[in-house]
Amino acid sequence: MTPPTSTPRLSIVVPTYQRRELLKRCTDALRRQDTLAPYEIIIADDGGEDGVRELVAALARRDRRVRYVYGPHAGPAAAKNCGIACARANLIAFVDDDWIVAPDFVRRIVAFFEEHPERLAMTARMVAAEDSPFVERVNHFQYETDMRLLLERRNRLGHHLLNFLAGTHYAFRPQAAPYVSASGGLVLRRTAVDRVGVFDEELLIGEDTDMAWRMRGRGITLFYNPAIEIVHHYRSTLPASLQQQFHYGLGLHDFVRKAPDHFAMLPSTPRGAWRFASNLVMRPLKKALQADSTPQLLAYLPMLFLLNAAYTAGVVYGMSSVRLSMAADAAPARSASGTA
Repeated sequence: MTPPTSTPRLSIVVPTYQRRELLKRCTDALRRQDTLAPYEIIIADDGGEDGVRELVAALARRDRRVRYVYGPHAGPAAAKNCGIACARANLIAFVDDDWIVAPDFVRRIVAFFEEHPERLAMTARMVAAEDSPFVERVNHFQYETDMRLLLERRNRLGHHLLNFLAGTHYAFRPQAAPYVSASGGLVLRRTAVDRVGVFDEELLIGEDTDMAWRMRGRGITLFYNPAIEIVHHYRSTLPASLQQQFHYGLGLHDFVRKAPDHFAMLPSTPRGAWRFASNLVMRPLKKALQADSTPQLLAYLPMLFLLNAAYTAGVVYGMSSVRLSMAADAAPARSASGTA
């Protein structure tokens, strides 16, 4: 039996819901770390009923670093917050249940924050499994190119075309990354949580992006550390991938409620309509131009268009619903003011 950790250096929060087999694979990797630094693994069960409690109880009997916290089904933000409330370390990492971390994951995190006491937040690099099928590879390519575009901050199609022709893509390197999402292996000092607050439980998706925005607003800059790699198992079928992208787009309406002026995304002028429509074409092209070869570009481009179209459809549907809701809420107010 692994001895208990009285003062862990790192708390690893694993939010999970109804994915017992993926969780088992994830926790197996988390328990096999090549470090002497004490750490704990907190399984935050988001109201699942697929035997996770029994799985974690069996793990905890063999390994006292494993802990379990259960909450009613309320989404990943709520599960992460349950984990934060239970965490005992000053460093808190968030690992999704479909990720596989490397054996040096804990060691590299602890070393990074020891070497950089000024840093309050860090994110890692997501990679695909070497034997990933085609659809998973394209899903990862989309995620990674999103990250590259956010890190490089160059938006012109011509720039990416020249890079593709020259074979000189923007290299992933350790750097401050104020504009990226906190979705890839986020690690926070507890002082960052104290300053920014916990995850917004009203957001059913995108709680990590919202956290990144709030950190930036409080002067906390994420640091992108590609030396820490995490294997992510993406959706493996096209229908599941399209459904996920539509769901992501649909979830954007929650951000609109928080910052309506920042998300005037549906076009209200001819120029806005043109920009919105052109994004359907331009964004997949910019991503495809991050390919390593012409055959890869040609193979990936059709699916990139489909994924972008599904996301955009979700955005349009969700934003239209928001506008209709806002109009409905405003109608009684106008009626009341006209009567007064």
